[in-house]
Amino acid sequence: MTDPESAQHRHAPVTLRPATVADAEAVAAIYVSSWNAGFGHLLGDREPSGDDVDRWRNDLASTTTAWTVAESAGVIAGFIGVGPSRDPVDVELGEIDTIAVSPSMWRRGIGRALMTRGIEQVRARWPRAILWTPDGYERGHAFYRAMGWHRLGSTRASGTQVAFGWMTAPRSSGPPAVGGVDPPTAASPLAASSAIERDGFVVLPAWLTADELAAAAAELPELFPTADEFHDDADPGRNARFRDEFGGITNFPFASVELSLLSVHPKLVALAEAILATSDLRVYSIEAWAKYTGAADYDQALHRDYLNHTLLVPSADQLPAQVEMFLYLDDVPPGLGPPSYVARDHVGPMPALPNWYPRSDGQTDPDRPGWVSSTGRPDLYEHEVSASGPAGTVVAYHLETFHRGTSLTEARGARYTIHVNYRRADADWIARRSWTDTANTAAWGRFVPRATPRQLELFGFPPVGHRYWTDQTLDDLGQRYPGLDVEPWRDGSGDST
Repeated sequence: MTDPESAQHRHAPVTLRPATVADAEAVAAIYVSSWNAGFGHLLGDREPSGDDVDRWRNDLASTTTAWTVAESAGVIAGFIGVGPSRDPVDVELGEIDTIAVSPSMWRRGIGRALMTRGIEQVRARWPRAILWTPDGYERGHAFYRAMGWHRLGSTRASGTQVAFGWMTAPRSSGPPAVGGVDPPTAASPLAASSAIERDGFVVLPAWLTADELAAAAAELPELFPTADEFHDDADPGRNARFRDEFGGITNFPFASVELSLLSVHPKLVALAEAILATSDLRVYSIEAWAKYTGAADYDQALHRDYLNHTLLVPSADQLPAQVEMFLYLDDVPPGLGPPSYVARDHVGPMPALPNWYPRSDGQTDPDRPGWVSSTGRPDLYEHEVSASGPAGTVVAYHLETFHRGTSLTEARGARYTIHVNYRRADADWIARRSWTDTANTAAWGRFVPRATPRQLELFGFPPVGHRYWTDQTLDDLGQRYPGLDVEPWRDGSGDST
């Protein structure tokens, strides 16, 4: 059996096909390895045996359950089985019998592709479906939720297994593609999460519409000079800060309430939920950023962002804990400094340091020896992808993804973006801002009454239904934030989930 852990197989395109009895040995091996890596600590590790292969030969020969395998470079990387529910027995209920992916192929979008195929098969035969999974298997539970499943109240096997349910919904425009293209794009949050799993970034052209941007775009002059105002030097004092590379950054909350609300737009939140496979999120940094042609040198070396986003280092073996997003407030063609990204396949394993890789040899940082590679990496620049796009485009990427800022070359040009960062609520090692630092500003006071309970939850407000919410705390919250409607927390009608 060919080794599925080789780089060739990790990065090859993935295809799906019906399983055959001849696949039994590979399926049995994946079943055992995924069991041990996923929840062996909960249910005990398994040892591969000939009995496993015999069992899978019988299962794959069954005409009751439809088995599908995912192949990469001709090697089986995962599988799924869909059939009628066995527990409970119900003619209107389908079941995901088993879904498993070789641990060496996790975070490549294979599980999502298999589950998408499984849901298609369910939809064709049943209005509802069930799957059983170990209690405490949080990685799997987050994946199921991201794929549209919800936890039921049912348990079995003395409470060691819990049930997730799925109900037929109107068909979308089509199933998500596996992986990305160059640049990787996607038409739905689910497809976007598959692309970013493969490449480390995804470009989503016009993710927000012109109508969704309009109110915030109209208030941009409250934060930044227009292109003409800057280049005509209409207000030299106001323009001065933009002549530094990072001087054009303004931190949340903004003078413009519409820009603040846009930073946590439901489409951005849904995208973060899909990419991080959880709805339990926090927003940990939001910045609005203006750049102007000729104001500063915006051309950067390829680097990762982890050094100012986390206390730790990137991990290749964990579920992604955060996602960064650039939202373009106006068109960003190649001449207006779109960021550039390099897909994971072209980078390979990299040490934590150095973190910056210039194009040519001999560049150093005397203040931080070892942070900048003295050996150039022109090969990486040959594979960089420019993330240009129209207004409303979102570029999502992880802190371990190599990328860089590029120069603005268009005459009298300006670029306006929002940089928003989401993390899993349990990833406390990731942080950039403390929202209490600005909680008593006028801008925060204007934002809170306009935000929904779900949006405020991203900043640390307890969710609707939390025990913190009592008549006393809600009455007092209304005093602290005049104009805030506390009734959604009081009557449980808020959009917390």
